Amino acid sequence: MLDETAEQILDRRYRGMNPKFVKQVWEKRRRQETAEHRRVARDAAELAKQQSQRATTLRLAREWEVAQQEELFRAQFLENIGQLRLSHLVEKYKSAAAIVGAMEVRYRAAEIIQHHVRRSPFSYSEVMSDARARAVVAVRQAAMADIHVLCPHFSLTQIGKLFGGRDHTTVLHALKKMGVWRGNREQPEA
Repeated sequence: MLDETAEQILDRRYRGMNPKFVKQVWEKRRRQETAEHRRVARDAAELAKQQSQRATTLRLAREWEVAQQEELFRAQFLENIGQLRLSHLVEKYKSAAAIVGAMEVRYRAAEIIQHHVRRSPFSYSEVMSDARARAVVAVRQAAMADIHVLCPHFSLTQIGKLFGGRDHTTVLHALKKMGVWRGNREQPEA
């Protein structure tokens, strides 16, 4: 008993108060602080979750808008390409007698490539590059198909060389994808 009293006298943190009461008050404070920390952590987690949901919503809205713009461009591009091919076919048959020599043919092929580049949002170097973005590839394949249709004396290898040394199988894939591969080059399309 004397030892406990001596300990209480030596322990100055109680300052004349009941040690049991002081320990209960400290426990209560610790529980309140722990509860407060948990509440703050829960609020922070809830706020982070809301911000993440907002960011996801904004990202999805941007992706939707970009997809709509791409779809609109694709529709306009396909419509323009259809009109372009028709006008080139008409020009081809009207001016077939005027084409003389390989220089004019190469110039005409370059003209077709330039026409596709002008009607697309890409530069000449982007269309001729190794880029594999769908939109760039679509422009490149359309130009390959038009050259194949409008310059029937060009082989697939020659068309590939016009596009930066691409393989003839790349050109073949483009023609099949655009629906102009005839297999037999001796019979022109009507």
